[in-house]
Amino acid sequence: MEDELCLTYCPTLFIVGELAMDTSLETMQHIRRNMVVDSGMVVVGSANHNLYVSSTRLTLERLSQKCVERSIIESVVDFVRQVTTDLGSPSDCRGALKPIQLPSLYEVDMAALRANRGATGGQKSKKKDAATAGGSTVGAGEKSGGNIKQALVQAFEKPMGGDR
Repeated sequence: MEDELCLTYCPTLFIVGELAMDTSLETMQHIRRNMVVDSGMVVVGSANHNLYVSSTRLTLERLSQKCVERSIIESVVDFVRQVTTDLGSPSDCRGALKPIQLPSLYEVDMAALRANRGATGGQKSKKKDAATAGGSTVGAGEKSGGNIKQALVQAFEKPMGGDR
């Protein structure tokens, strides 16, 4: 999952409670370093995994949970502003985030393989005929094997994505 997360095109802001038991701050920093896009992290001091701060801590700081939530929202807004100004105009963003088509190594012309299936199915009958006639079966096997190889080579040499 970490690898997929690191390859995202979307700028990401992580918001983590300092006392969260299910999240390691070191791991989050490691993930952020390996991401291909801008990312940020907000650590809410003395907060658990739900971003709730204990009431004793809030009393000591003379804050309320609403103030903590407001601070988190301000951090999110600041991050969004920073990311949108860094990206430029929307048309520039669309061009930069356009996925590229990768060539498929597994694309095979099925029609050519189906046509060759008849040649390989006919090979058995040719072997029987050659065996009864006392002839050699090597020529028939090489011929049908050559057709399959030729069809596969043609399938891999065919340009990807239609005519270019």
